[in-house]
Parts: sequence; C-alpha cells; structure tokens
Amino acid sequence: MVIMLNSHVHFEFHDEQRYITLADHLINGYYASTDTLELPCGPGYPLFLAGFRIFGMPVIVARLANACLLFAAVCLMYTSLKIYLSEKKTLLITLAFGLYAPFWPETSALLSENLAIFLIVAFCFFWIRWFKTANSRWGIAAGVFLGLIALTKVLFAYTIIILFIIGIILFRWRQWARRVVFITIVSLLVCLPYLIYTWKLTGKVFYWANTGGSNLYWMTNPYPNQYGNWCGWSTVFQREELAAHRPLARQIENLNWVEKDALLKQKAKQNILQHPGKCMANWFCAWGRMFFNYPYTGKIQNPRSLLYMFFNSFVLVLLFYIFYNLIRLRHSLEPEWPVLVIFTFVSLIGMSMLAVEVRHSFPFIPLFVLLGGYLYSHEINMNEF
Repeated sequence: MVIMLNSHVHFEFHDEQRYITLADHLINGYYASTDTLELPCGPGYPLFLAGFRIFGMPVIVARLANACLLFAAVCLMYTSLKIYLSEKKTLLITLAFGLYAPFWPETSALLSENLAIFLIVAFCFFWIRWFKTANSRWGIAAGVFLGLIALTKVLFAYTIIILFIIGIILFRWRQWARRVVFITIVSLLVCLPYLIYTWKLTGKVFYWANTGGSNLYWMTNPYPNQYGNWCGWSTVFQREELAAHRPLARQIENLNWVEKDALLKQKAKQNILQHPGKCMANWFCAWGRMFFNYPYTGKIQNPRSLLYMFFNSFVLVLLFYIFYNLIRLRHSLEPEWPVLVIFTFVSLIGMSMLAVEVRHSFPFIPLFVLLGGYLYSHEINMNEF
C-alpha cells in the first residue's frame, strides 16, 4: 500500500496507457477500432480498469487495487496450502510468497500481472476445493476463473485447448481428466462473447489478439547482438542497432493489425527455418529475462536486475525441487495435482517462446509456491508412512 501511495501519477510503462485506452473503448461500447483492428491483448484487465474509469476514479485508486489483488491472492494461497500443511508451515510459505520482492517494483503499475496472479491462485483454490468437497459449484467456479485467466493473458487460452485435448484422450481412464473437460468447456463459454466479437471484427475463428506476430518476430530476431526481446516498431527508426528492421517496419506501417500480424508470423517462421541456432539462443535469453531481467538488446543494465537475480535464484532452487519430487513421487500424486502441473509447465514453456520480460514470469510464482508446498507436504506424509 505504501508503494502505491508513493507511486508517480504518470505512466512508467507504455502498456499502462494502452490498458487505460482499451478500458475507455469498452466504456464507449467497443474494444478495437474498426480501422486499425488492433487487438493488443484480451479484454480481462481493461474490463477491470473500466470499473474505475466509468465512475471517474483517479488512477491512484486503480493502483491501490493492485495491493488488494495481491492480498487476496495471499489469503487464497494460505487457504489452499492449509489443506495439506500444518498452520505454521502454511503461514511461513504464504509469508514467503507475499514478501516476494520482485513483485514490488511493478505493483504500483497498471499492468495485468497483478490481476493474473489473483486469478491463477483463485483458479487453483477452486480446483482443489472441488476435489476435496465433490461439490460441482467449485468446479464451475474453477472453470469461470480459468476463462478469466485466458481473457487476461491470452497465452493461457492455448493451454486450455491443450488441457481439453488431454482430458478427451484420458477421459475413460482418469477421473481428473473428466473434470478437466468440464472446466475447459466452462472456461471457453466464459470467453465465447469475446471470441464472437473478434470473429465478427476480423472474420477469423478463435482469434484472441494480434500482437502474437510481433512477439514471435522479435523472439526470432536473426541479427547478431540482438537477444529476442520486444522492441517497439516506433523505436526501430530511433535506434541505430535496429536499422536492419527498418525495411520491414516500413512494409507493415500502412497495414491493419490483422494483416500486420499475419505478415510478421510469416517472417518469424522464415527466421526459425533459416536461423534455427540464433532462435534457440534467443530462447535461452528469454529464460534469462524471465528470471534475471537480462539480457536486452542495446539496453543499459538496471541495478534492479540484482533484485531479480537474488530472489529468483531461490525460485530456481524451488523449481529444481519441484522437478525432482515430481519425478520421484509421480505415481502417488493426489488427483487434483497432475492438471496443475500440466497447466504450469505448458504455460511456462509457451511464455518462454515469446518476447518476454521479467514481469511475465510473475503469474507463475504462485503456481511454483503451491506445487512446492504440496510436494513438501506429500514428501512428509510419504516419509511418515
């Protein structure tokens, strides 16, 4: 809360102004302009902000809402872990999650990560509750929150499809697979109004956003000393190290966003086929940015990276612990957990294939903490047995 109150009124991140603009669009009865067809992201976070904008609330109120979202996520994390661990152990793990310092620099920003963190923890909570109580209302709630996650971070829409396919394949043999099919159908129904809107706008089915092409293009950037991070097209003409991208920037500047997205995806595919080694190097760099905020093309390093390096070294240790125990205890996991494992790592790998920044790893931190806490409790129970 102190961070929010000391935050600047101006927008530190370009995405903040974009979210505000999209929220205003929603208030005015549309989402994308019919001339540009720009769909930079799902409508989840703009819808959240629209609730503040429609009543004329100052920006600081929306910033303060980030603290409320994170506090709610911490509370749900505690409630979820309490099912498996003692009160003392649950409290310590939950405090560690709540005091995860890399959250703080962006907490006061109007970015979708805070909402995504809350939605993911809420989804996990309702999913776990469904298995512990056998009450279908928890399953409906899990499906609704899964849909809201996809509307907030469209990458997770593709995770939903993968989960649905896995659920169909294992439908006859696994109880959790039947529940996966149910929640994925519910989640897609939540997203259906938006998908109908994008279909009418673009004529394309299952169309979520049209910045994927830009993401993939920059991720497959084939030029030396460029590391696959996002570079805004407007900066291409301002930064000399990006001069090689100027012909393409001129080629796309008069296209609408649907055409631009299609062309950039084609260019990204060419980059992958012609420069596979460079694309693989960019992929490794993406993991560095996700956890250590390094490296970026032509960017002077910020001392803030030391914050990420310190805390995320513990996250990497936690990840190794999770991998080790998933292999060791894979045959004895309780039925609610295989889905959360698949959800976590399919989404994480998918995220790493985009032009990511460190904040894009934030929605995965609660998943790592939940998985680590559960595996720790499971290990204790197995040793006692």
